[in-house]
Amino acid sequence: VFPGFSGALSFSNCQSWEYITGKSKKQEKRFAHGADCGYNRDMNESELYKATKERALFGAYLFHGAEELTKSEAVERIRALLEPDVRDLNLETLTNPAPSELLQSCDRLPFFDLQRLIIVKDWGTELADAVADRLEELAEGVILLFVRRGEEKRNSKLYRSLDARNRVVNFEALTFERAVSMVTREAALRRVELPRPVANKLVTMVGLDAYRLRNECSKAADYVGRGNTISEQSLNAAVTPSPEYDVFVMLNRLLSGNKRAGLRLLKGMLNQGEPPLSIAYFLEGRLRLMLHAKELQKAGVSEAEAVKRLGGSPYAAKMAYQNAKTQDEGKLKAAVIALAEVDLKLKQGLQREEDSLALAVLRCF
Repeated sequence: VFPGFSGALSFSNCQSWEYITGKSKKQEKRFAHGADCGYNRDMNESELYKATKERALFGAYLFHGAEELTKSEAVERIRALLEPDVRDLNLETLTNPAPSELLQSCDRLPFFDLQRLIIVKDWGTELADAVADRLEELAEGVILLFVRRGEEKRNSKLYRSLDARNRVVNFEALTFERAVSMVTREAALRRVELPRPVANKLVTMVGLDAYRLRNECSKAADYVGRGNTISEQSLNAAVTPSPEYDVFVMLNRLLSGNKRAGLRLLKGMLNQGEPPLSIAYFLEGRLRLMLHAKELQKAGVSEAEAVKRLGGSPYAAKMAYQNAKTQDEGKLKAAVIALAEVDLKLKQGLQREEDSLALAVLRCF
């Protein structure tokens, strides 16, 4: 890889930073101490992506948070920084190692490369407490990633130590807007067009599970073919919607007066094992959203502004606003009460779940 060299390469942090990025040693020193480096105290995903792209990572980091897909992708991007020919020699994954094993691994220099990567998973309190104060003692060129599935306790010694040096990255659960951005990027990678309104509907149909969003976006892209545009019709044909979206469609059928179609959808969901209480909760939430939209309409708020105020999925908010126009406010309130009573009647043992939900739907619509 580097002709003329034998054994491990060892650069000081300043040298390697200057070698890779052309920045001065003064800039490197400021970065190494976590001061004035262009980051907030808590590094977010975009900043991590930028630092990875610029090869500005060194030392220890903690990755945690609810979003596992983007977390694993971030680890993979860092892994890709290693020279392919010697990657196996400079990559080590440790699961709940003993403190001595980890510290010994951190003492090893990169082999024929500028960097060496150590990934630690499923560690316990003993390891965290033992190494938290020794994270500045890593060999030159070592990147140490503590990758926690889910959330790391913020009062842990490891978290506090790394957070103080801007070395904690929280991969937060997807918001609607971030999910739309994610599927838009995925569509672009697959060389298909995904208009914003269609991306909104895709996220509404699938929900905020990153793995499912990626899979369903891929299915829609394969359905239309490279160079073409994903439409709402494409989504209806190719995408498997979430149970919540099926309830959303059922409600639209009921509100439009097509009771037979709505009840058929309800029966199908129950036959597939969807919990009646979950269906009742979702229906109640949709109807409450429509009541809010009704209030905004009475106040003279435009549809575009109402969609913003209602929040959540713009597609769902728009549908709630439009449906609210044709619905009687008193009937909506009565329906909310009837669906809220499904849980009460179940707890009182007055009716079975399926019967209570079906009767509530029949009475409401």
